[in-house]
Formats: sequence, C-alpha cells, structure tokens
Amino acid sequence: MTSSNQKINKVSRDRLYFDSYEYCVQFKLQELSALRSKDHEQLEFYLEARKDMRQKNWGGVWRDYGQVYPITQQVKQNCHLLYNALESINSKYKLVINSNIGHIYTNSLVSIDDILYSPGVTILKVSRAVVNRPKDTIVRKNSQYAFRLYFKNQSISSTEKEHLRNFLAAQSARISPTFYDFLYTRPWTYLSDTFFVDFNDKSFVTMLHLVTPMKVKKILTIVKE
Repeated sequence: MTSSNQKINKVSRDRLYFDSYEYCVQFKLQELSALRSKDHEQLEFYLEARKDMRQKNWGGVWRDYGQVYPITQQVKQNCHLLYNALESINSKYKLVINSNIGHIYTNSLVSIDDILYSPGVTILKVSRAVVNRPKDTIVRKNSQYAFRLYFKNQSISSTEKEHLRNFLAAQSARISPTFYDFLYTRPWTYLSDTFFVDFNDKSFVTMLHLVTPMKVKKILTIVKE
C-alpha cells in the first residue's frame, strides 16, 4: 500500500487541516503511543514497562490485554522502525496520537511513504482537504438558522447548567441531540465541545454570556446546500 495507489477520500472543508495541511493519513500501530518518547532509549523503556505491567494480574484486566496484545520483540522493532521513519520525513508534518491510532498531516504523501511501508502499520484512511467554501462556514440542507455555536470543553456548576437550560428554553434556537440529552436527561456538568446550538440573531451570543460565562469554541455561518 503506497501513496500512489491508496484510495484518497475527498473531504469538503472550510480550511486545510490545522490551516496548513492538505492530507491526513489515519493509521494504526500496536503501542503507537510509546512513540511520544524523545529517543529510542526512552521508547524501549516505555515498552518494557508496559510489558511488565501487563504480565501482572491487576484484577485480570491488564493481564488479559497483555495476552491478546503481547509486546513481542517484533512489536518493539515495529515501534523503533516507525520512530526512524518519522525522523526521516524531510517536509513539514504534524502527528497526533490517540492510543494505537495516529493521524499524520502532510502536504506530500510521497514524503511519508516510509510511514506507509513501515512494518506493523495499517493504513485506515487517507483524506484530502478540499477547500470549497469560505472559512468559518458549515453547509447544511434546508437549515432555518444562520449561525452555529460550539462550546469549548469545560466543567460548569449545577447552577450554571440550570441557567443555561432556562435561557435556551426561552430562545428560538436548535440544540444538538447530545446537548439536549445533557441538559434534560443527564446529571452531568461537563460541557463537551461536540455540543452545538443553531440560532439566527447575533445578539444570542451576547445574551448567552450575560446569563452564564460559557466558553465558546467557535461560531460558524451556516451555508445552505
């Protein structure tokens, strides 16, 4: 599987990834998170520590995981080889690691061929950002609203949640299903950055801040398809 024959999914966006990169490659490698190490010595230390932990019986959980995903010499070698491949990339890139899943952002797939070839790596998806609308816009079919507001990840008090719920109930706005669930059926007080509100009047944001000091992640203009 190479950069030349990998299927590329075109993704409609209002900007490049991180405002800089055209391509995003999602891939998997066992023990990938160990590659946050600063050098090979630290990488080896982390892998050995994980291996030792999974051989102990912590209520059965780690031991079972270690039996299903043992850290063998081959697994360790794969990590070291990928570390070298990343070090050899000669163009600007960004790597985001979440457990065993990685996303590497680049403007040249050819420059990361060594990543695609690296032993143990499974390419899950390659995406190309197609910038086809103005920044800070989102496309929606038949929307009755002009703007969409996303909150930042944040903890709020029960009182702030109640104020927010009462404020939104009095507005001509649409809240996302998960946000509705948070407001009306869950006892949680942690606001996720996936929650959004669609609205029409720009004064909505000012009134929201007057009611409760919620941190806003971004406000997008809704463009009808």
